Amino acid sequence: EEGLTLSHPPRLSAVLRFPLHRLCPGPWSPLGSHQAMAVSLGPKPLVAVGQVTSTPDKEQNFSGCAALVRAAARRGACLVFLPEGFDYIGRDSVQTLSLAESLDGELMARYSALARDCGVWLSLGGFHERGADWLSTQRIYNCHVLLDPTGRMAAAYRKTHLCDVELEGRVTMKESSFTNPGTDIVPPISTPAGMLGLSICYDLRFPEISLALRHAGAEILTYPSAFTFPTGSAHWEVLLRARAIETQCYVVAAAQTGRNHEGRLSYGHTLVADPWGTVVAQCSEGPGLCYAEIDLEYLRRVRREIPVQSHRRADLYGTVGLQAAPSAP
Repeated sequence: EEGLTLSHPPRLSAVLRFPLHRLCPGPWSPLGSHQAMAVSLGPKPLVAVGQVTSTPDKEQNFSGCAALVRAAARRGACLVFLPEGFDYIGRDSVQTLSLAESLDGELMARYSALARDCGVWLSLGGFHERGADWLSTQRIYNCHVLLDPTGRMAAAYRKTHLCDVELEGRVTMKESSFTNPGTDIVPPISTPAGMLGLSICYDLRFPEISLALRHAGAEILTYPSAFTFPTGSAHWEVLLRARAIETQCYVVAAAQTGRNHEGRLSYGHTLVADPWGTVVAQCSEGPGLCYAEIDLEYLRRVRREIPVQSHRRADLYGTVGLQAAPSAP
């Protein structure tokens, strides 16, 4: 939910809501500005979730993101998540378009080399992509790229729901004015942490996409985001926990935080929610990482005990108002 926020100063604390027995202190941060937390219940796949403050300076952004990825690799994470706009956040649509690159450009090549050097999967949650239609449309795609540990592109999802909102005096955003909507939901991808379903930010408001990914086999849903303060403080955590509960998936949400430029302030509160809807890891203020182990046995237990997937009435959904009217007595 990229936009311009004109009020709502940043909050100075992040509330952690999870059972204390499932946590231990997080690792050293290369940026030193957060308290990371980690689940510590045995040799389960460890994921790292990044929180960054992207600016229009692409080189500075890459340096910060690369430091987080290397720190996560040293900690033993198999999969590292970066938020929407990890590459940059422009001051306006003109700058945003001018800085965009293709997927075969220099910046993505550098991230491919980073994934290969660190031996990790990288979820790059919102790349400003000049697609094949750039010359004809002069619009970009908001593209979630998944790289495997060889640096190969395992999947690319282009954001299907574009964020056009206007909260009077607070947030103005019209993503559709410079972005093409994607046309496909990408099937979940097999990773060492589980079957991963790709979405981006504003997609969070549409449970249909999360339910479609769950039906296709997703075990982890990811919502890399750039929420503003007005919408983030009201809806961020409750929507993420709702998606986790209704799909019985882990939900991983990397986020932008802080002052991206003079006209934009991002909400932050990067988090991981488990299939019960409990927040098991969360970043506080500033750039940094939080860590969580993905317990697929626990996920299967939740799904066994409350088997909502088998209870769904697909024969009824979408038919409201389509039945024949009852005949008069």
